[in-house]
Amino acid sequence: MPVIGSVFGKDAGEYADLAGKMEEYGASAVELNLSCPHAEGLGHEIGADPNNVESITQEVKGSVSIPIFPKLTPNVKDIVALADAASKGGADAVVAINSVRAMAISPDAKMPILANKIGGLSGTAIRPIGVRCVYEIWKEVSIPVIGVGGISSGMDALQYLMAGASAVQIGSGVWIGGPGVFSNVCKEIEEFLERNGHKSVKEVIGAAHSC
Repeated sequence: MPVIGSVFGKDAGEYADLAGKMEEYGASAVELNLSCPHAEGLGHEIGADPNNVESITQEVKGSVSIPIFPKLTPNVKDIVALADAASKGGADAVVAINSVRAMAISPDAKMPILANKIGGLSGTAIRPIGVRCVYEIWKEVSIPVIGVGGISSGMDALQYLMAGASAVQIGSGVWIGGPGVFSNVCKEIEEFLERNGHKSVKEVIGAAHSC
């Protein structure tokens, strides 16, 4: 079974070093987390700049032979610019999206519940944002898009596929539905395809762009 690793760091050299270790230990591909909002000075703070996205992607691409997938932040004005920068840097695909910057405050403690104060909101609430981002990226960038955010059913996944995603990633859906969420999502997609006369999932990728 293919394993896709995920790494994050403070600069291009650190990303390249960690990606190299992933390859060394047998990963089939590596995701570059350029968008984590949880840690100061890392992730989002680096990946919000297209120049950084391009240079980090280029550095990692030159240091490994396995495919690399930069994961993009939605916490910017123009995520398409980030996707374009990743493509120029040699990315094999982009992952969209990471979590949305958010905050929760404890009324009893009168303070944010996270030490970093700002964290990432994921799950069902961000799915419309993720679908929109994939839709916009697919129109402008030629490399594949992996859709992420709030997927826990086949219909959720189909929204991303029809927006242009070639594959999807499930995170919080595992917490909601357990490990069985993967087979359930695949089954629901298969049932939809059969019900609507499609022979392959490829037939629905980007379908929303034809209207």
